[in-house]
This record gives sequence, structure tokens and C-alpha cells, in this order.
Amino acid sequence: MSATTTSRQRPQVPGTVFGRALAAEVAKIVTLRGWWVGAAVLLALTALFAVLNTGLLLEQIGTLAPEATFTDHDGSAVSVERAVLDAVLAPAYQSAAFFLPVAVALTAGQDYRHRQVLVSALAVPSRTMLFAAKLAAVVIASAGLCLLGCLLGDVVLLVMLPARFDAIVLSSAGLAVPLRIAVYGVAVGVLAAALTAILRSTLFALIAVVALFLVTATGVLAAFAPAAHQALPIIGAQTFLFGYPVVAGAPGRGAGVLILLAWALVPAAAWGITFVRRDLA
Repeated sequence: MSATTTSRQRPQVPGTVFGRALAAEVAKIVTLRGWWVGAAVLLALTALFAVLNTGLLLEQIGTLAPEATFTDHDGSAVSVERAVLDAVLAPAYQSAAFFLPVAVALTAGQDYRHRQVLVSALAVPSRTMLFAAKLAAVVIASAGLCLLGCLLGDVVLLVMLPARFDAIVLSSAGLAVPLRIAVYGVAVGVLAAALTAILRSTLFALIAVVALFLVTATGVLAAFAPAAHQALPIIGAQTFLFGYPVVAGAPGRGAGVLILLAWALVPAAAWGITFVRRDLA
């Protein structure tokens, strides 16, 4: 008498499928040369900016007044805490403002340049789930790189500043800075990934990122379209990031968060719609 055995294929749990897809997308990002090049440039610039900014802060320490204020370069009085917290924020913010979206665009473009997206689609037949995994991977990679940059900047500050300022760097306000930078990084990272996927071109996405940066840096919109200028991610989020109005009339903290959310959610929605409905080939 012979016994026959039948093997039943275990049904895949949706959560398990998503987890595997997410792990695969994160692994793909962190193993691509474009990501490592972009991340290396960003971290190197963060370290450079941290050294330069801390050097300026050390010069200002010589003007420390009895009421514990610095005389800033424009002659205004700045509290010690604000000056140190600005030094905590500035290096990661300065490098992430431009080079993070560039790194994300270079990485996302590999999906279409080498048709890796077709392989991913075969492994994860659900377009919606695959898109969600790609979006989550961009969020994780962008936030992780921003937090790493903030950690590097904090190390430079702790090494270069006198020990009496360590308490400010490690205060709750100082430790909240990386979280705000991560929110900003996620917004511009998702924007860059969405542009790359929608346009299916790394070059066009980079042109859009550079154009956005130049429009912001030159302030060309401030003269004839101030509302549009204030809605730019770097400008609109300044109060949220620094914790105080950098310039008069700047959007408040809540408005800054909404501006960043809009710059992330609207492109992400367009990315999701085109990814699910458009032919991937």
C-alpha cells in the first residue's frame, strides 16, 4: 500500500508580502552606488558645515555678554541656547536641502534605467502594495540619512565646543532637532522619488530639483509672487525647523508642517496613481 502525500502551498499573508517587499526595496536602495555616492557627499558636507559653523560659534563666544547673549554678525543679540541650537540644526539642514533629493533621484532612477521595476512587479503582483513598499522605503532611507547627518553634526559640536555647552546640544530641544530635520528630509525625498517615477527620467527629475533649489536660493518669486515664495519647502518650513521666525512674515510652525506635508503628499498621490495605472515597461 503506497501513501501519497500532497503539499499544500501556504497562503501568503498580506502583511508578510508587504514586509518582504519593503525589505527588498530598502535593501535595493542601500546597495545602489548612486545612493552611497549621494549619501557620502551629503555626510561629508554635513561634517564640513558643522566644522565651519562651529568655528563661527567659537568666534562669537568671545563676545559673550554678562546677560548670556551673543552679539551676532548683524549686531543683534542672540541667546546662547539659540546660537547653539542653530549650530545643531544648520549643518544637516544645509546639506539635506539640496543633496538629499539629488541622492534619492539618482537612486529612484535606477528602477527605470535598468528595468528593475519589472522584476519587482513580478515578485509583488499587487501594484498598490509594491507602490506602498517603494514609498515606505524612500521614507525610511530619507529619514535615516537625515538622522545620521544630525548625529555626525552633533559629534562635531561636542568635540569642538567647550564642555559647558554640551548640556544644550544634548537637551530635549537639541535632541528634537533631528526629528524636525527628518520630517523635512522625508518631504523632499518623497518629492524627488515621485518626480523621478512620474517622469521616468533621472535627468528630468534632477533638473526639476535643481530648478526648485535655484528658485528658492535666488528668491526670484519673492518680488512678484510672495505667497508662492513662502510656499516653497525650504522657505515655508524655516520656522518649523528653527523653532522661531527666521524672517518677518514667515509661515508659522503649523503652517510649515502643512507645507511640507503638501510637498510630500501631492507628488506621492500622483506617483501612486501613475504607478498603479500606467504600463511599467
